[in-house]
Amino acid sequence: MSYEKLCEKLLEDMKREFKGGEYLRTTCSENSPLYQFIQDQHEGFLPQDWIFSKVYDLLASLGSSKVEDQEGLRDEVAGFADSLTDIYNHELLEWCKCFYHHIDEAVSDFGYEAGPDFTFMDLVRMGQCRQLDSMGHALVDFLAEQKEANHE
Repeated sequence: MSYEKLCEKLLEDMKREFKGGEYLRTTCSENSPLYQFIQDQHEGFLPQDWIFSKVYDLLASLGSSKVEDQEGLRDEVAGFADSLTDIYNHELLEWCKCFYHHIDEAVSDFGYEAGPDFTFMDLVRMGQCRQLDSMGHALVDFLAEQKEANHE
C-alpha cells in the first residue's frame, strides 16, 4: 500500500464535524490504529481538538505529497508544519495554554534575537511550528510502522 493510500485509509477513520456550517471539532474512531497515536500527541492534555485537527491536516498533507518513501516524507514535514501554523493571535494564545513548553524548546533549538521586528507572538508561532514539525515526523514514523505491519 502506498503512503497516499494509507493516509486516505486513516483519514476515513477521522471525521470533521460542523454545526450550522461552522467547524465544531475533529474526531477519530477509537478502533483506528491512529487513535492511540493521537492520544500520545496530547502530552497529558485531553481532549484537545487542536491535536485532532492538526493530525488530520498533517495526514491530508502527507497523503497529497506524492512522495513514496519515509525519508522523502520526513523532508516534506517542515513545509507542512510552517503552512499549518496558526496565523491569528487568539488561536495561538489558545494553543499556548496547554503547549507553551514548545516555545522554550523552539528557543533552545533555534535561538532568539530580541528586536522590534520579533514579537512575543512570533515566539508563540515558532513554538507551535516546532510542535507541528515534531508531530509530523512522529506521524511519518507511525505511517512507516503501519506499512511494515501490513507487510507492504
